Amino acid sequence: MARLIQVRLQDFRAFRTAQMDLSHAGLVFVTGQNNAGKSALLSALDVIAGRDKPAAARHVSGSSMRVWARFELTDEERD
Repeated sequence: MARLIQVRLQDFRAFRTAQMDLSHAGLVFVTGQNNAGKSALLSALDVIAGRDKPAAARHVSGSSMRVWARFELTDEERD
């Protein structure tokens, strides 16, 4: 099964730029103060999953938002 290993954001909601490398452990805790971007990160995951296409998710300082995802595939998935 494909595994999400990295998320990169540019001009997406609370983030001007951000990168999050996910561990191989399979469990990720997201913590932080209010307005730190936790919900924005979850919104980015919705975009990656194809569940959301936010029209107004662009960062106020940016020109266009971008969300990248990097996946690790098994040999069977590559064929």
